[in-house]
Amino acid sequence: MVEFVVTDMEIDRDNKMKNFPRQGPVSFRHVLADFWVCPNWAHTRAHLGHILKMGDSVLGYDLAEANDNGNFEKLKLDAMHKQSRNWKLKHLTK
Repeated sequence: MVEFVVTDMEIDRDNKMKNFPRQGPVSFRHVLADFWVCPNWAHTRAHLGHILKMGDSVLGYDLAEANDNGNFEKLKLDAMHKQSRNWKLKHLTK
């Protein structure tokens, strides 16, 4: 988790619907809002529009720095898991 600071917020007031089809009434407990956060100036959308204000500190995942496990060639051999599983997969259901 990375700490971000909310620098700008805009509440999305597009709540014209009272009911979603086949899902029931719309909840007004959560307010959808667009947020700009720094240190890396990222844009995000969250359901916490009624709680977060400009200058608040929030925790979130920085997906640009996430481990994607795609470059096994760059991993050091001593960092790789060498132990095998103690169970065997017998079948996959379709």
